[in-house]
Amino acid sequence: ASATYIALTNTAISIAHADTTLSGEIVSNGLSRAISAYGSYVAPASLNASASYTLTKTFTCSGSPQAAQAAGLFTAASGVTLFTEATFSSVSLQVQDSISISWVINF
Repeated sequence: ASATYIALTNTAISIAHADTTLSGEIVSNGLSRAISAYGSYVAPASLNASASYTLTKTFTCSGSPQAAQAAGLFTAASGVTLFTEATFSSVSLQVQDSISISWVINF
């Protein structure tokens, strides 16, 4: 399965190769794990060259304010299927604020 689901957390995570979950994954306030949209695809310039594509998801905070400081990319809508994770500066989202997460996958 391809990794297309993005999740957020407000937990100060330490990224580790063995991680299978996103600690403290947010499951409410409009910030629950969701499918991303495929963006641009960059084809390889030659037979042995690399290629890339972009996955993006914009989350809109609802219900009550929520902070976030890391994201994970998953292969399923639920469960322990973490593909990769990344941290970013903490963002404090008020109701109706949005945050856009993008992953560029190089292969």
